[in-house]
Amino acid sequence: MINLEKYSNRNIYISPYNEPANILYNRLLSKGVTIFGFIDNNKEGENIYNQPEDNSIVILADSRFIYEIYSSLKSQNDSIIFLKLKSNSNKLIFINYDNLYKQSLLQINNTRKELLKNSKPDDWLKSNKNLHYGKRCFILATGPSLNLLDLSKLKNEYTIGVNGIYKIAHEIDLKYFIYVSDWYYKYHIEGLKSFDCKRRFIPMELKDDLNSTVPTSYININRPIYTSSNGFKNKVPHGFSKSPEQYFEAGGTVIFLALQLAYHLGFNEVILLGLDHSYSNDNSKFKKYSGDFYDTSNGDNAHFDKEYVPKDIKYHVDLEAMENAYKIAKNEFMKKGIRVYNASPNSQLTIFEKVKYDKLFEI
Repeated sequence: MINLEKYSNRNIYISPYNEPANILYNRLLSKGVTIFGFIDNNKEGENIYNQPEDNSIVILADSRFIYEIYSSLKSQNDSIIFLKLKSNSNKLIFINYDNLYKQSLLQINNTRKELLKNSKPDDWLKSNKNLHYGKRCFILATGPSLNLLDLSKLKNEYTIGVNGIYKIAHEIDLKYFIYVSDWYYKYHIEGLKSFDCKRRFIPMELKDDLNSTVPTSYININRPIYTSSNGFKNKVPHGFSKSPEQYFEAGGTVIFLALQLAYHLGFNEVILLGLDHSYSNDNSKFKKYSGDFYDTSNGDNAHFDKEYVPKDIKYHVDLEAMENAYKIAKNEFMKKGIRVYNASPNSQLTIFEKVKYDKLFEI
């Protein structure tokens, strides 16, 4: 618990500027705490600032915007960041967000180091960096919009498929296939072992379950830590791997790994297909932190294949983590001048520029 009185010699700000922040502002004023203003670079008005002065105190009043605000503040000044942990009729409780963040980051880094220490690089990935430099590729997700496309046009293209795409591998002459889920394979073992493609990328821990005569790289996966041992809720995923021969970063969606693979292989244009980014008419429950479970008791309408999973199971969907992953990937691709497009009809994802599928094949 933090006593703000000891910081009376510093300017105290609240961020962002919204209703929860105003409620906290009035609570603190009633307790005799002087608030210098609000930090919010998306708002304008009296006592609203883009950045605090150095060596200030900033209180995060709304957990929905913690990651964006914190990363912005810490990149530009040395303010101490507090998080409003609890509020009731009697007391306000704050915690030092800096300490929690640093402890959590240490745990994430140590976990990654442990993974690297106990594994070895994949020889194929190590030898084939930039194998397809300057070419374009299509990454196939598994949304129902795939059924609206003439996929035979992909026969002469470089393609990367995931999950249920193995079922149409022959139809599109699939080049690469990458997989990460710890549950989907249980319902598709024989199919995932027997379909044909140029190369599969399968988690090392599934080597025995999905052993195959198809050329395969058994890859190391750095899976996300949602909640650290100190209770800190981490942003997922934790980064973008530029050394997938050593490990892939996971989080939110297997498409994130496909993007890391495309980056490594040197493609300069990436087109996303079947990335509908929708699981119901109201996706709000899947956009909260750590997502929710999708119930297939009334059927699975979120995939191109009606037999994607058995009926009556529930599987985890985290649209927030997916969007975090896409933003991270987009940023890395932009740094290298690599273009990423979304050619999925009716896609709800707005992070990547949208294009018409058929236009991509016009001479």
